[in-house]
This record gives sequence, C-alpha cells and structure tokens, in this order.
Amino acid sequence: MFLRCAETILFALTLATTLSAQDYKRYYEAHYISEAIAVDGVLDEVAWGSAPWTETYILYGTLDGATATHTRAKIVWDTECLYVGIEAMDEDIWSTYTERDNPLYKEDVVEFFIDPEGDAEGYLEFEVSPRNTVFDTWIEKPLVSRKGPSHIDWNAAGLRTAVQVEGTVGGTNKDADERKDMDVKWVMEAALPWADCAIVSGRMALPPNPGDTWRMNVMRYDYRESDSELSQWSPSDVRGAWHEPNEYGHVTFVAYTGVEASSWGRIKAGWNYFVPTRSVGTKY
Repeated sequence: MFLRCAETILFALTLATTLSAQDYKRYYEAHYISEAIAVDGVLDEVAWGSAPWTETYILYGTLDGATATHTRAKIVWDTECLYVGIEAMDEDIWSTYTERDNPLYKEDVVEFFIDPEGDAEGYLEFEVSPRNTVFDTWIEKPLVSRKGPSHIDWNAAGLRTAVQVEGTVGGTNKDADERKDMDVKWVMEAALPWADCAIVSGRMALPPNPGDTWRMNVMRYDYRESDSELSQWSPSDVRGAWHEPNEYGHVTFVAYTGVEASSWGRIKAGWNYFVPTRSVGTKY
C-alpha cells in the first residue's frame, strides 16, 4: 500500500511538473514585412509599429520570476532577412569590449538564439553590446550544455546591427561620471540574412515558408553595481542550462495577405558560407 501511494504521489508530481513547463512555453507570430527597415537602432518604421512585443523577460532560472529591469523584443521578417529588435531598460548602461567575438556576456549585453529546425541538432547564437560590438557563434550537436563544440571563429557575414542608447555608456570605473549618471534604456536592432542561417542545416526553407515555426529565444545580461541579472523571454531550462534549444520559444512566420507564394523558396545548394574545420571550444 505504501509503495502504491508513493508511486501515485511521484506520478502526480511528475505530471504537475510537465504541465507547468508546458504552460510556460512562449509563442510568437513574426509578421512578414514589405517595407524596408533601416538598421539604425530606432524601431520607428511602420513594420515595427505593427509587430507585437514579446512578453516581458522573466528572471533566468524561473518560469515566471519578475526582473528588476524591463526587457522585451520584436521579430519580423522579409524574403531577405530576419529582423530582431530588443528594448532594454537600464539605469546604468556599461560595456568595454570593442572587438568582434570578445566575451560580451561578461558585461551588459542582449542576445538572440536561433534553432531553425527546432531539433537541437545545431543553433546560432548572437550577442550585441551597448557599444554595438558583436559576438556570434555556430553551435553543433552535442549542445554546449553537453560539452559540444562552439565555433566562435564562424561569423555571420551579412549580419547588420545597430544600437541606440538613451543615456551614456560607461566602463569598468564605477566612479566615472558615465556610471554615476541615470541612464534610461538601450535598443538593439539586427538584420540577419537567411543565407547566414544555412550553416545550421540545409533542410529547412530559407526564407521560411509562411506557417513555418522555428525555435528561438532572446536573452539579456544586466550587470549592475552590486549584482547581476540574467533574464530571457522563454524559460530555456529551470535546471540552470542556458543553451537548451528544445526549451526555446516557438516563433511562427506569418505572411500578410497578398504575399506571393513565389516569394518563398528553399535554400540553394550552391550558396557559399564558411564552415569551420576545427572546434575552437566553448565560451562557457
């Protein structure tokens, strides 16, 4: 009797945990856009205005923990690029790195992760700092959380990013004027050509077909004077693993009425993109 009761309790707890995780999955509809976007860090185009915001970021390691700093994102697309806009409220904006692939995650930074096929066979990671410095990497299976390789020497050749800061960007000196003043926010805008997504796999349609769903997540590191805060849109894994694409949000590409079917196509086998010939280790 005791064993049966224990088994029943264990099953109930497992089911509750599973349902809880499912309840917190994030879903987003990325609108197709027909007008051009100027990648300048200002989300003022009509396309951005009509796109929905994601839910406000939650505290990393939780399913719904409130953050001290408010962050949210928008995602849109056209036949050439995927566009990501992130708004990060911040009273103390700081960053020092200026070279590509510097360890931006050690300072204020926003990030977006992309697993086009949603199968955790590989994914892309992009980080952008308040100084508009970029870190990008292609991650193979096994995942970083399983000690897999991260190809930091790979660069997204066509990636364009821009940052606008409402305030001043400080450095490591906490007594400097740039760190003592009151900042408001910074906004990151990125355009990623579909061709740069081909490194992950050649099986998915690029650009996506209307109705296709990818796994994506957007994250943030906010380092303040006395502590730091990690936050994200979709709970990637409450056990503590940042790199868990199976837990990323579901982003569905939605076409507006009137988009021609001929606008969509599959990736061309002849496209050239850089494939690293060696593993260069992980950044964690």
